[in-house]
Amino acid sequence: MENTKTALLICIFFLFLSFSGNGQNEANEHFAKAIECVNKKDFAGAIVWYDKTILAKNDFLSAYYNRANIHLHIGNTQTALQDFQTCISLDSDYHKAYLGLGNVYFSKQSYSEAISYYSKVTEKDPVNEKAWNNMGIAFMKTEKYHEAIGSFEKAISCGTKGAQVFYNKAVCHLKNKDTFSAISGFTAAYSEDNKYTKSIIERAKCYLSLQKYNEALQDLNQYIRLHPNEAEPYHLRAISKIQLQDLNSAVSDLSICLDIQPDHPGALQNQAMAQYQLKNYPKAQLLYSKILTIEGNNQANTYMQRGLCYLALDDYKNALRDFDEAIAHDPKLAEAYFNRANVHKKLEQDKKACNDLQMAIKNGYRQGLAYENILCD
Repeated sequence: MENTKTALLICIFFLFLSFSGNGQNEANEHFAKAIECVNKKDFAGAIVWYDKTILAKNDFLSAYYNRANIHLHIGNTQTALQDFQTCISLDSDYHKAYLGLGNVYFSKQSYSEAISYYSKVTEKDPVNEKAWNNMGIAFMKTEKYHEAIGSFEKAISCGTKGAQVFYNKAVCHLKNKDTFSAISGFTAAYSEDNKYTKSIIERAKCYLSLQKYNEALQDLNQYIRLHPNEAEPYHLRAISKIQLQDLNSAVSDLSICLDIQPDHPGALQNQAMAQYQLKNYPKAQLLYSKILTIEGNNQANTYMQRGLCYLALDDYKNALRDFDEAIAHDPKLAEAYFNRANVHKKLEQDKKACNDLQMAIKNGYRQGLAYENILCD
């Protein structure tokens, strides 16, 4: 599951307030020029005019607030924090400033502090959807998925629209191992925005985990039609097809995956396995040889699988070598002992065959008990 990027909703409100009185005309003019700069995305210019606004009227709340949001937007978090705090000193009920402080601490990855300020917003404004949504994302960052789900549900009930909030909620359900609720969430995200296609592939992964291979196949077919140049969907679709015993079609998907990403470890493993099941042992052996050149793979298991290919080809010398390597990498790999016992038997090395069978049984390969009379007579 990805891997998931979440976007913090930083809503920058630029408030325009007019004031009467001779001493405030200058501040109003500066404020209006700042707004013009903001509309042109001239943030540096806007800051200059907000500075002048505040010099002309040092309790101009909206100027502090707008300037704080610009500083936050361009990454000046400490200056933004000071301006938001000034807003609160001018008006302790100004809940937008608390939201801003939450966003500042979120950007600093101080998620507990961010949650504290978002909570203050919801206390003052219980239907503030942005505070609920941002608090949900902050809870996700701290791996408090139950609390995150509650926050996202509040955000949705307060009117939050768009796919992201439903997607984030689905991810939290998945983290809590509630796969069925995750499926509902990904479905809702896609219903909100049919361009949010990552919901489809995440739902497909959920179906795969539930062994609902036909449902996974439908989602993956749809995703591949929309994104034909991505490797992983072909790999996932191949897994579904392997489980549905459609091996030739699975091999075709895995070949496409490997054309796009030649070193895709999962696709190489499954392609080798499928070729073995189709009795294409030379192809399977070559694929396992390639896998062994890739760092991070399970070397012991790969040697064992390649050994099985050699065994199927009656190449006992290379089979024996690979089973030796498998055991050297993992001395408790029971199946490797069992398979090596079979090679020893074929080479009429009965004592070695019996010893390996006993080691297989000792390491948990209970199926080996049925072979004691054959290999240890």
